[in-house]
Formats: sequence, structure tokens, C-alpha cells
Amino acid sequence: MAVIVSPGRLSDAPQIYRVLSEEMWPEVGQGEINPVKAYERIWDCLETGFVYNVWDEGELAGTVGFIETSPWWSDETKLSDSWIYVRKDWRRTRAIHVLMGQVKRLAFKRPVYIGIGSDVDIERKTKLFGRFGKMVGALYRVE
Repeated sequence: MAVIVSPGRLSDAPQIYRVLSEEMWPEVGQGEINPVKAYERIWDCLETGFVYNVWDEGELAGTVGFIETSPWWSDETKLSDSWIYVRKDWRRTRAIHVLMGQVKRLAFKRPVYIGIGSDVDIERKTKLFGRFGKMVGALYRVE
């Protein structure tokens, strides 16, 4: 595996959208995908936020996208993830560690928050993300 990490470029948007909509969204499976809204968020992250991609021989192996947000009660900003995704064929590689290394560099300059937005593999993801930071909250779906 010849992994290369690079900052996202606007020209990466179609490939990121394809991977997220065809592979990540079916795993998450929450709500109907709105292609325009999804593509706009990718574009926003590329243009005004932070995107890092891991490539393996020209193929997108994983990607993270962050955007600046602020809580409703404050003007203080933080970076929040829009997506963190490593494709199945690269999940037993160092791809997530390479991506999260870039995210940790962002955290030196400002607060960075990531969330688990689905009920798939919560324990595994909690353990994984616990290696990079500490848990500061939880998300519950009321039924």
C-alpha cells in the first residue's frame, strides 16, 4: 500500500461525493440523500473548511471533511466533522491513522469535534476515536 495523504482540492469533489453517497451513506442509512445538499457540503468543506484525502495508487481510500461551526450560545468557533470515512478495502490499513494525524494537527490551532452519527458499529468507532481524543458528549435518538 503506497498511501499518499493530501489536502482536498475542488477537483476532488466528484470523487468524494461518489464514495460518500455510494458507500458511506448506505452504511449510515439515515434519511434520504439530497444530492444537491450533500454536494454543497462537500464543496463548502473544500472551499472554506478542511478536507484531507488518502490515496492508494490513485484510488481514494479515505477522506475527512471539517467545517467551522459555533454553538448557538457563543461566537467561539470550532471545527466539526462533516464526514470521516475509510473505504472497506482500506479499513485494516493505516489509512484512518494517516487521516486522523492530519485532524490532530488541526486541533493544535482550534478545537476539533467529531461525532458518530449512526447506530452502526458504535462501540468500535468509540474505541477508535477514543485513541485520538476524549469523549465529551453523546447523541441519542428519541423513539
